[in-house]
Amino acid sequence: MGIISYAQNFEDVILWRALMDVKDGFYIDVGANDPVETSVTKWFYDHGWHGINMEPSEEYFRRICEARPRDINLQIGAGRKREQLTFYEIPETGLSTTDGEIAAGHRANGFHVDEKEIRMVPLRDICEEYAQGCEIHFMKVDVEGSEFAALEGMDFQHFRPWCLVVEATLPGTPTLSVDWNPMVREQGYEFTLFDGLNYYYVATEKAEALGAKFSVPANVFDGFVQVDKLQLMQQRDVLEQRLAQTTQELERMKKEMQRMREAREGVQVEDAGSFRLKGAILE
Repeated sequence: MGIISYAQNFEDVILWRALMDVKDGFYIDVGANDPVETSVTKWFYDHGWHGINMEPSEEYFRRICEARPRDINLQIGAGRKREQLTFYEIPETGLSTTDGEIAAGHRANGFHVDEKEIRMVPLRDICEEYAQGCEIHFMKVDVEGSEFAALEGMDFQHFRPWCLVVEATLPGTPTLSVDWNPMVREQGYEFTLFDGLNYYYVATEKAEALGAKFSVPANVFDGFVQVDKLQLMQQRDVLEQRLAQTTQELERMKKEMQRMREAREGVQVEDAGSFRLKGAILE
């Protein structure tokens, strides 16, 4: 079996296609969300990678800390500058945002929205503190409508992720929202793919080696299986094993019942013979 995909739109499959030969790789996950469900980095972590996870949601951050002891886990948001901003949290979803208009839209659609203050830190500061001297193999940015601010706070001249994956549609819609695209390309990144949800980029200096590997979406030739499908297959296997065991036990019980029936019939025949013999003696 090839890669197990945990990501929402098979981002991990596409990244693995290009980076599977990297050992002990390093990632930055901006808007990490849950460490397993819809995670772009889960497969990589399980294969020896480590990195930085930024997630302001308290519950998701707690789960990340428990699941990712090798990672640097930060309960902050990524912004243009260091400041406090209102975080509109929609519990147990990937829809939480610092964009008030987007949050208002979610409220109108019936979602419960909690408001709290969170600390925003520029990505350049995060990299200076935690990624000095590191080769950053990919950076994923999914911050529900605040991608421009997050990318604007990065110093792409001093820190050069090989690959960028940036959510490119308005939250929960197929509508493109890529006002940051010119800025990213001006920083020396080549656009390689739109997968219906994200824009993929490769640093110019890596384009010859990696560009073609990001040219098509995840497909049958990547040899992957979705984690949900794998779990269903595993559940099916367990049920089939239980069915086989139950069938085997049923056959054993049938044979035991047949043996007991035959033994009882033998006793009845013996008793009948004995009764006739006693009758003949009495006569």
